[in-house]
Amino acid sequence: MENTKVITIDCDEVLCNTAEYMMKYTDFFTKRWIKKHTTIMLDDLSEMYHFIHENLEALQENDKEIIQNMLPVEWAQEAVQKMVKQWYKLYIITWRTDNMKDFTYQRLNFHFPNAFKEVFFCNNYKNKAIAKSSLCEKVGSQLMIDDDPRFVDDIKDITVVIFDRPRNREYNNKKRMSSWNEILQLEVFEK
Repeated sequence: MENTKVITIDCDEVLCNTAEYMMKYTDFFTKRWIKKHTTIMLDDLSEMYHFIHENLEALQENDKEIIQNMLPVEWAQEAVQKMVKQWYKLYIITWRTDNMKDFTYQRLNFHFPNAFKEVFFCNNYKNKAIAKSSLCEKVGSQLMIDDDPRFVDDIKDITVVIFDRPRNREYNNKKRMSSWNEILQLEVFEK
């Protein structure tokens, strides 16, 4: 019997350590950010993702290396496998734009094969941005896991967990968890 619990999950910094790898991968960010900051702040990530967006084609020339070396967040693969085995419906809701679909699907299929029902692209860097709250409502989500409180601030009637990071601690409007093991202890996962 299928469990109808629906969980929505952000991609970057929740499932995969995108910023960490991209900072190591690109000279631009290695030189500019690692020397300048000891921790990454939310505005820094926004600027970095904007840079990635503008330079996506060049980055995709080495996408096989990127996909293989951009490691998942600790315990993310195990947590996702556990949720899939328990018949949860899992969806990705990401800030990414449509031009990143192929890259995103390749990466998710490499690290999380057949785990997600659908991936929604919010197109955050374009005028046609879609609110994560509307997508959570569309799929009937009971839990949203994200690392950026700014993108989930308007989500009201479901549990929202912020993956705790030094760069997002100035926002205290949602429940925080520091690991996938801690997230799996939430009441939503109890039988």
